[in-house]
Amino acid sequence: IDFSTNLIEMTKYNYINKISEIKTQINTWSRRSLTAFGRITIIKSLLVSKLNYLFLSLPDPPEYMMTEINRLFYNFVWKGKPDKVSRKQLIMPYSEGGAKMINIYLHAKSLKISWIRRLLNGSIDNCLKLLLNNFLPVTLPFNPCFGNWYVNQQALSVKNSFWKDVFKAYYHLLTMYCKRKACQLLWNNEFIKVNNSPVYYKKWYDKGVRFVNDLLDGNGNFLSYNDFQIKYHIRTNFIQYYGLRESIKVSLVKGEPLYSIDQPLRPDIVSLICRFKKGCSHIYTALLTECNCEQKSLIKWRQNFEIEDKKWRKYCLVAFKCSSEIDLRWFQYKLLNRFLYTNDILYKMKIIDNVKCSFCQSNPETIVHLFCECKSILILWSQLEDWILRKNDFVVKFTKENILFGFQGAQNNALNCIMIKVKQMIYNSRQQSRSPSFSKLKSSLVDYYKQEKYIAETSGNINKFDKKWFYFRHFVN
Repeated sequence: IDFSTNLIEMTKYNYINKISEIKTQINTWSRRSLTAFGRITIIKSLLVSKLNYLFLSLPDPPEYMMTEINRLFYNFVWKGKPDKVSRKQLIMPYSEGGAKMINIYLHAKSLKISWIRRLLNGSIDNCLKLLLNNFLPVTLPFNPCFGNWYVNQQALSVKNSFWKDVFKAYYHLLTMYCKRKACQLLWNNEFIKVNNSPVYYKKWYDKGVRFVNDLLDGNGNFLSYNDFQIKYHIRTNFIQYYGLRESIKVSLVKGEPLYSIDQPLRPDIVSLICRFKKGCSHIYTALLTECNCEQKSLIKWRQNFEIEDKKWRKYCLVAFKCSSEIDLRWFQYKLLNRFLYTNDILYKMKIIDNVKCSFCQSNPETIVHLFCECKSILILWSQLEDWILRKNDFVVKFTKENILFGFQGAQNNALNCIMIKVKQMIYNSRQQSRSPSFSKLKSSLVDYYKQEKYIAETSGNINKFDKKWFYFRHFVN
């Protein structure tokens, strides 16, 4: 880091230098033929790593710089072309139809939040504590038993811009993360208000009343006024008690059942942040849970198939479980997200004049038709069924749904590999304007089998290979 007497100017200067380095790296890697998966790996391993120390040690850069970094990353992923998948979906895990693209904004926040872990664990050395006393006179020792309103007030009162960003990031996480309602903090919490304001009853706090759970009996029901007074030896009026209780019911619980939790208890947010001594990937994952988005491709697939959310998540993982080959994974990903270009899409884009199938020339060429309905392709699937039966004494029946999305279960990983390879060959034949040949298909599948076996032997994974291909072990005989 290059230092300056002006913290804001120092932040800008350091980020400008790193953005320049990122541009140079992107220009170098753009010359290589990589899938979007490969480019995302480059971003996460080589490009974001240039920014990690700055995110961890300096205030957040201005918004226009974060926007520029984000723009550079997505331009690199899609080779300067328009996004094929929404950015909200691309950052999600594979099971949600995403590609594990990094959300640079949440990544920066997760690194900032890791400083809260240092405050909670007392892992800050004496020199840094001296600085903290200058910048955070109110917040040391930091109180994790107060809610998000308290954290927001700390962010507003802190003068140092770095710690202001730390508390803003923590406020964001505290606002959206609470696994168990009973673990919700009572005091200075924006979700629990009396007369439209967060509350803090010091006498209650001193007696150990800190969570919603402290107001519950063993069955998850709220304590009566008398039981509450007896349990905590607190002298209070029933209006104050029932006012807080009703506020919890209306604004927090909203009719959902509550479950009492055995003591001792600590906030879910503290358990999350302190789960590991180092790293912030678990914090990033928690932040990512609020980014759920509706998958447009799934909505369109449901026009043809009955696909529940649970089944869809399994379909999204098929390619990643059955093969480590990036090309196969990327092909299946394009198919699932419906940006595998067929004539109906190209016709709507006014690139071609004929919407008919490239093989049968009788129906519009949609994804479903190309792989599942075309007469020429149906013959190919039938020949594949017969070949598998002859070679392996294994009966397979291909339907539209399992052709497109695969078979479920680890025992079908080899079969799913075969199917994705066949679909890839069909699409390549379409691109080359030639009819697919079953003899070439067999040759391609045998070559793939031999190649995967060779890789397994050289890497010492032959047992894993044999288990995967057990039902197809006579494939090359």
